[in-house]
Amino acid sequence: MLFALLHAAVTVPFQNPGTDFTPVWTAARKHLAGQTVFDSDYTIDMPHYLYTPAGTVVIAPIGVFSDESTGRLVMLALGALCIIAALALATWMVAKRHFHYVFPLIVTVVFFTPEPVRATLSLTNINGFLLLLMVVFVWCSLRLRGANWKEHFSRPEAYVAGIVAGLAISVKPQFGVLMIISVLLFQAAVVVVAAVACAVLFAIGWFTIAQPELFFTNLVPYLSEPRPRFNGSVAGLGIVFGWPEWVVTLLTLLVVAATLAAVVTLWRWRDVDEVMWAFVTLGVCFAGGFMASGLLQTYYAIWLLPMVLTVLRPQSPMHWPAMWLLMLVICANPTWPFDSLILHSLPPLMFLALPVVVTAWAFATRPFAPEMPGRHVR
Repeated sequence: MLFALLHAAVTVPFQNPGTDFTPVWTAARKHLAGQTVFDSDYTIDMPHYLYTPAGTVVIAPIGVFSDESTGRLVMLALGALCIIAALALATWMVAKRHFHYVFPLIVTVVFFTPEPVRATLSLTNINGFLLLLMVVFVWCSLRLRGANWKEHFSRPEAYVAGIVAGLAISVKPQFGVLMIISVLLFQAAVVVVAAVACAVLFAIGWFTIAQPELFFTNLVPYLSEPRPRFNGSVAGLGIVFGWPEWVVTLLTLLVVAATLAAVVTLWRWRDVDEVMWAFVTLGVCFAGGFMASGLLQTYYAIWLLPMVLTVLRPQSPMHWPAMWLLMLVICANPTWPFDSLILHSLPPLMFLALPVVVTAWAFATRPFAPEMPGRHVR
């Protein structure tokens, strides 16, 4: 495990200039200096800063480093620690042990494979932080179970879950899928706190960023159009393969329908195995949500890792070979020797297939109460 960490967190990043980090650090420096943040020329095909005013507030601390190399090293180290902490907490949640052999195993595997962790550290983005926020959110949400929804407003877990969800949504609005867990568990307090956190962060960003209106006039139009490169979403694949608009729309609707079907069919496991239910439901929602939202990159699979760990539970779709095949193709992200669009598009197509496979597993499997300690995470 230590060798894998050394390789992924030290050796690999220095082979890449930190493509994702440069625009983030530049925007943070501009924000702290009172300069315009959303003034990029979005007609140029280059890495752009894509965060909202609220997300700008969240990432602003990285701007205290006047040297980009130093800032990147700090973010790289913190990102790696967040990923390790998230995997440790998720392993404890599914295995109910403070140490399980699967923890060093999964750390070794995900830090060695091309996707998603090694790419995250190499490009130096914020996805490792978001992974930790996701796992903490699930942990706190499940600790609230058993209490009346009115009592949630007096429980610290509700405020922690709401705040971490608000932080995650502020950075990536697609993390709004976290609220699906809150809604299905009737945790109104978490939804309220998350909404307030998002609103407060957006207000702070709006009043502290120079010319914040450029977010709506410059960045939002750019975000409304799918990227032609490095985009495995349905819309991105439509550009690559030249699909007509009606095919893109139909496939998007099918992805949404498959995701909803998976969420509905997984509902039967909510009271049987809440940890497996929460992680798999979110994994399905992330896969389907990013495919339908217009932007998907293979390293987004980092938010599927808690779902992979549910293989330690008596019941999980990760017991199906089809699920391992999907994750193998995604994480290996192979460079094919053949010039084939289908082969090069296989990793994003696995995101497309994931909700379908989970739905098939849920239909083919009958829930049973596992005889194991720590059924509820309390």
